[in-house]
Amino acid sequence: MNGSQKMRVSLVFPPPFDITQPYLSVPTLSAILKQQGYQTTQRDLNVEVFDHFVNSATLAGIYERICEQLDDKVQDLSSSLYHHKIKALERAQRICPLLIPRCSEIKRGFRTSGEFLDPTMYSRNIRLLHRVCETVSAAYFPTVLTPNSYRMKYRRSFVAEILAALDDERENLFLALFRDVFCPSLLEDDPDLVGISVVYSDQIIPALTLAKLLKRARRGTCIVIGGDVFSRMACTHSETMSPFFDLVDAFVIDDGGQPLLSICERLQDGKPFDSIPRVLTRESDHVSPSPANPDSIPTPDYGGLATELYFSPEPILSLLAGKGCQWGRCAFCAESFRKNYSSKAISSLLNDIDTLVREFNVKWINFADLDMPFERLRELADGLLARTWRISWSSRARLVKGFDDDLCRLIARAGCRKLYFGLESASQRVLNRMRKGILIDRVPEILKCCWANGIATHLFALVGFPGETLEEARMTSEFLVANREYVSSFNIGNFYFRTGSDIFREAEKYGVKSTHAEDVDAELDQQDYVVEHGMQMEEAEELSYVISREAYERISIEDDRFEFFPASRYVNRKGYPAFDSHNLAYLAQYSNRWTPGNGTATPQALNAETRLTVRPFIEIGKESNDRCIVFCPESAKILRLPVKAIELLRACDGRTAIGSLMSRHRDADPRIVERRGLAEVESADAPLPAEVLVLLTRALKEGIVAEVEHP
Repeated sequence: MNGSQKMRVSLVFPPPFDITQPYLSVPTLSAILKQQGYQTTQRDLNVEVFDHFVNSATLAGIYERICEQLDDKVQDLSSSLYHHKIKALERAQRICPLLIPRCSEIKRGFRTSGEFLDPTMYSRNIRLLHRVCETVSAAYFPTVLTPNSYRMKYRRSFVAEILAALDDERENLFLALFRDVFCPSLLEDDPDLVGISVVYSDQIIPALTLAKLLKRARRGTCIVIGGDVFSRMACTHSETMSPFFDLVDAFVIDDGGQPLLSICERLQDGKPFDSIPRVLTRESDHVSPSPANPDSIPTPDYGGLATELYFSPEPILSLLAGKGCQWGRCAFCAESFRKNYSSKAISSLLNDIDTLVREFNVKWINFADLDMPFERLRELADGLLARTWRISWSSRARLVKGFDDDLCRLIARAGCRKLYFGLESASQRVLNRMRKGILIDRVPEILKCCWANGIATHLFALVGFPGETLEEARMTSEFLVANREYVSSFNIGNFYFRTGSDIFREAEKYGVKSTHAEDVDAELDQQDYVVEHGMQMEEAEELSYVISREAYERISIEDDRFEFFPASRYVNRKGYPAFDSHNLAYLAQYSNRWTPGNGTATPQALNAETRLTVRPFIEIGKESNDRCIVFCPESAKILRLPVKAIELLRACDGRTAIGSLMSRHRDADPRIVERRGLAEVESADAPLPAEVLVLLTRALKEGIVAEVEHP
């Protein structure tokens, strides 16, 4: 590879991750390599893959695969798992034909400002997107793909299971897709080196699947993987990673810019690269963390990415104002570069923003810092206000004393729309044990200052930290309920025993012990554990869901402005998207009011004379408890309803009053209602049984009812 012409490099970001905006790593590396003259291309395979799945031709192929599996019905699974597989396939078989003609509509809904900023249409399109993912997942059961996650039966913590997943044609949905579609297109650029960035544990199997296929297709291409996930693995289990070197030539640790440049230089000169700091190879393990100086990092180069494929109407881009964390002491944190905080010069940061505004007309920026100090927020706000830019932005920050009304007013004027805070716990004892460095008594005032100045807030919390009691965990839930007026969203996760954390290194001090078996591969990212005091791992996992739901239910009794997302444990204000970048876009659009759009109004007076028109829906399955699963194509919602409810809704034709329908579809003996303990509820002038009123009100909220006519 000697000569004046620089080698060709392809940088790749694999799925799954956020499909609404590019991740920062690949554009940053691209800028660094291009500065040194390397022929660099970059691909966000994450968004390309999801664009591929939301495609009529792709879904038609998925439908054929589903039908073939149902026709075959070979019972190669345990009876229980086989039953779940057949149910998933049958449900997907019914829904897929309804999704195939709507793929263009889904994409247009995200990529067109008018439809994107309509909360009702946005909610429908999000649900349709999830239905597409559920359909694709069914074809590879028990694999589960969502718009930002990927789970298989194989555990990503064990090398042997990861390697087994790479060749599983039936369950690894990326295997054929990468082999037949994306690997050939990547190799068209004839790269000498392919760099793959892995920042999220769900990307491990897709990334290594891609690496294996690329290595098999072109043996001479150098494959390098970097990112926080493998950085943590390499720093704690470098000896366990040796099987991966059949697929990958090198792993880059922490900041990848300089190590990747050094690898390119060695390859260019035909020299080995097994003695480069922060590069792990089969022959060497120079893995000591050493963060780069932020001022040496150029403006991320987003050029060359297929920006038209992102599921957003306008560019939503990221920048880094500083590297590391100003605090860096939290016992549970496993970020490989969490310490040694250093900030980028404010002039350089403002130049980065200027470049993004000029080249991409960006209006929405997400600062990807682990934690932006309040002093830096003040500097940033002053710099932005001195310019003519009108951008909206979000950032992570800490709940510390410096967040007062003056600061919040300043950063709000400068375009700050949302701040993400790590609350973790409302128990001061637990916070102290975590080494969190915040005082819980100060938090409500900080939240009020943000809220009063139009800055939305998200609180991250967790339960199950070693030694935490059930009562202390519920204190966190109580705190979130009590402060709901000043919070736009929150989620309650559970403690993970991460291999790169301080608590992992000081396990005995915290009374926690790994249950890892010595005769299997070392767990790479996190480990199962038991504790001497407090909640065990399984209890913490269950409790995180239980108290998240309890918090939501308690809030919803008095405040109907929130909704609950069970998979992520998110409680979010209605009308505002759960995707962080989309949330920022909505906050920018609706900054003068906290409710975007009016939504679907619940009728105030359902009574026996009310007439309802119901949208078409289909039954896609039945459950043993006398309930049906129905799918409403117009709202893209899947609901579980009693069989009698289905009969009643099907009879709502817009012409017949509810009272008349009830006489046809209720039990013959009217006293049955009393015997079930369901009191009659007065609604306007005519009574309806409580169960019917609840059903019809829910149908209105969920979008099944198309029209309501009151007498």
